Amino acid sequence: MSSDLSQPRGASVDKPTQSDPIEAAEGSCRPRKLPPAPPPIERPFADRLVRLPEVLRLCALSRSTLYNKVATGHFPKQVRLGANIVAWYESDVLAWMQSPT
Repeated sequence: MSSDLSQPRGASVDKPTQSDPIEAAEGSCRPRKLPPAPPPIERPFADRLVRLPEVLRLCALSRSTLYNKVATGHFPKQVRLGANIVAWYESDVLAWMQSPT
């Protein structure tokens, strides 16, 4: 019988060394640094987020007109919720509807 059988099953015999290609690959990866997030805007009440279809329906604007107004600062900016998801605060949209520019 060899000495390997005296250890419990699954016990590691050797620690991975730096020359181990898997360990070396894992050690060389660095986490990506993201820019700091802007400080959150203080809102005194819970505000509902509305997605693009509802904003277009409320404002009676086309998609391209809405985004042109956002780009020129004549419409509130959207809030990014994910990689491909944006929404607007309902109170900002309703305030713009009271005095559209």
